[in-house]
Amino acid sequence: MKLRSPARRTLFRMRTVLLAAVALIFAIACGGGGTPRAVNPPASPVLVATAPYSTPNAGIPTRAPGCGKTTDGGPSLRSISSDGLQRTFRVFVPASYRADQPTAVFLNYHGFAGESEGQEWYVGLRDAATRFGFIAVTPDGSGDPQRWYLAGAGTPGYVDDFTFTRRILDDLASAYCVDPARVYAAGISNGGFFSSVAACEMQDRIAAIATVAGDGFPDDTCRGKQPVPVLVFHGTADATVPFEPPPGRQRLGITVRSTRDSVAAWARFNGCNAMANEQRLASDIVFVSYEGCQSHADVQLYIVEGGGHSWPGAPAVEILGHTTQSINATELMWRFFEAHPKRP
Repeated sequence: MKLRSPARRTLFRMRTVLLAAVALIFAIACGGGGTPRAVNPPASPVLVATAPYSTPNAGIPTRAPGCGKTTDGGPSLRSISSDGLQRTFRVFVPASYRADQPTAVFLNYHGFAGESEGQEWYVGLRDAATRFGFIAVTPDGSGDPQRWYLAGAGTPGYVDDFTFTRRILDDLASAYCVDPARVYAAGISNGGFFSSVAACEMQDRIAAIATVAGDGFPDDTCRGKQPVPVLVFHGTADATVPFEPPPGRQRLGITVRSTRDSVAAWARFNGCNAMANEQRLASDIVFVSYEGCQSHADVQLYIVEGGGHSWPGAPAVEILGHTTQSINATELMWRFFEAHPKRP
């Protein structure tokens, strides 16, 4: 069988998923159902991680143990054991990386039924890492189809993806000179919802988050937690995760709200000014921002008018709806992240 390139594979998966599973985006893509399985890695070299697992209360070190170690740059596929499964994640180290210079980490989570190779290509993460100098990390979910679990510990089939993410970060810290104060998470759809929950579930490790077509405020997880910087992108014509969904539902700790209401909930949580500022940036882009937030935890929203279930600036995929080229979400995410390191 002829192998597809990452581009063709991504487009094929997107078409398949949307045709078969649009109605499942909240019930399944947010974490329920399915039988967990180990991910079968591609036929490329896999680096097996041996880093010890740190506890959630271990604190943030000022210098990673990987600083000073000689390592190859470029792409690699790493493998670790987590929750009884062998899990994989892709790492791209830019040519500008220096072993004695703490470097930021950009975690990049695919959507429901996605995979790391296609997601890395789709959002242009290698190009961005080369341009801006961060370490790009794109994990694989679990299950068939692959997904991220937001909640449900103790229920059949649950996989602890937060522990998996912690193990990824432990492995990175043992192999590379990462900056523990500059670890960021972003994702699309199911990966965006996962990033939203991780913002509060993993406050000891993640400095800021960004979401595309998967925004939400996890009321239960964030209760009693600290403010966190949040950047959101969403299209008004998204047929998979609607910009204005039916109100009043809750899925796994996330109250289903409109995108504007979700962003406003983050702003209230972060202690921002109640009144948002709005600015039109392009014919199809409205920028919404909240100021005066506690701990510099800014909240921002890019509304893509007529935009579909797609990553702004990415290659267009017809079945996903309109993909704006007026802005580039990956670049805007990095600029937001760069301005929001974890503060003491």
